[in-house]
Amino acid sequence: MVAWLDEHPGYLPEGWDSRLLAPLAFAPQQWSPAPPEEEEVEEEEEEAVLETWAYTPDRYLLRLRDLRGLRNNDATLTALYLNSKNIGAAGVSAIAAALKVNRILTVLNLSDNSFGDAGASTLAEALKVNLTLTTLYLDGNSISDAGASTLAEALKVNRTLTTLGLGSNSISDAGASTLTEALKVNRTLTTLGLGSNSIGTAGASAMAEALKVNSTLTRLYLDGNSIGEAGVQALRSSVCSGWRLFVELQGQTTSERPLPS
Repeated sequence: MVAWLDEHPGYLPEGWDSRLLAPLAFAPQQWSPAPPEEEEVEEEEEEAVLETWAYTPDRYLLRLRDLRGLRNNDATLTALYLNSKNIGAAGVSAIAAALKVNRILTVLNLSDNSFGDAGASTLAEALKVNLTLTTLYLDGNSISDAGASTLAEALKVNRTLTTLGLGSNSISDAGASTLTEALKVNRTLTTLGLGSNSIGTAGASAMAEALKVNSTLTRLYLDGNSIGEAGVQALRSSVCSGWRLFVELQGQTTSERPLPS
């Protein structure tokens, strides 16, 4: 290399001696590239988290862009539909962290993914501080009573969410009871979906008690559960005119039953 530079002096800045480059010519292993900039490291970390979301490179890039848009309060990102994207707990954790600082998004659909109670817990923490999200769908995510409990705690302090979908999960009477405790103090939720869970008469009766003091919930979905006639009667005796209750009793087809005034 030194000999070549001696023959081509135009490649060296004025006043440089090619002999100064000798160490690089004979010991290239002593040189190492500069560490990546902080922004590049951050991007790599995002990609490591999000690589489990995507089915194609195009969708992968879209999801990465969406996450950045959430974090940076992109004014055009008011609704985000990430249902059926195979998002695990790590991916939801990244979304939840962005939701804590986002002030634009109003609709988030995360139905039919695979994040379970761990993902529900991180989202619950975000709901405690988020001030704009109004609609959240978490149906079909293997959320059990533990996850329902963390979401219930968030509903006690959240003041913006109006629709919460928790259908097709693994919530039983215990989880339903924690949600009913939240309904006693929550004043913004108008629609709660709990269809196709494992809620029985006890859970329905607990819900009925909450509805005696809750004045904002207007639609409650309980289709696909086994609340029994006693649960239906308890709900009917506690709700006001205008409610509509979805129930499934004794193997009957799911039906919509208007409640009496």
